[in-house]
Amino acid sequence: MVINMKEKACRVCHRIFSEKSQCPDCKTYTLSEDFTGIVWIFSLEENQIAKQLNVSKPGKYALKVR
Repeated sequence: MVINMKEKACRVCHRIFSEKSQCPDCKTYTLSEDFTGIVWIFSLEENQIAKQLNVSKPGKYALKVR
């Protein structure tokens, strides 16, 4: 049995996650299934992309959330 889980991105912090109604990081409810570009952040040290996105934790993030 295959379960299709929709991914959502937080409009505030851009974190991507599956099947939740609240962002696990910033605790907002402003989520969207309409996002483009995915980036995985593994390390925050000297990571220019993480700095541009204002990322504070490693994880999966959307570049643009609508």
